[in-house]
Amino acid sequence: MKTTNSKDSVKVNQILPIMQDHFGQNMNLARIKLMALLLHALCVVQTVSLHKLADAMPTAVDKDSNLRRLQRFFAKYVLDLADRAYAQTLQRFIIGKADINTLTLSHSRQQEASKNYITSLQNYWLSYYKIRKLTLFDFELGVPIPTDFDRTLGVK
Repeated sequence: MKTTNSKDSVKVNQILPIMQDHFGQNMNLARIKLMALLLHALCVVQTVSLHKLADAMPTAVDKDSNLRRLQRFFAKYVLDLADRAYAQTLQRFIIGKADINTLTLSHSRQQEASKNYITSLQNYWLSYYKIRKLTLFDFELGVPIPTDFDRTLGVK
């Protein structure tokens, strides 16, 4: 677990209300917070390497957790962008302004983005259930998971 610098956290907290005012109607708070952390990390490391950005984010969680969070965030937006690009390319193909090669390339990129998004969701849920299994706590219901398996299964 890494330690956070309070000065960095203050900087993120200062930009957060501004971003909430701007994006609040279109985006949930968790994504706005991630964007504030990402903006701060970009200023600190001045690079586009996700590994370095994840390490520079002023949070109390592990670098790998931040990295997976960034990957999920970008995978969703890349998928949305690929879907829109494919729809536009298909319309251009129908009216004769795009050739079959362009349409095929756009479709391939859309499928790749979809595959990456599904993989990131799978990794998220695998991590979630691994944490649930290790802690024996049901986060959805907010209760401990019973460990008396014989009684749970009705075995005498």
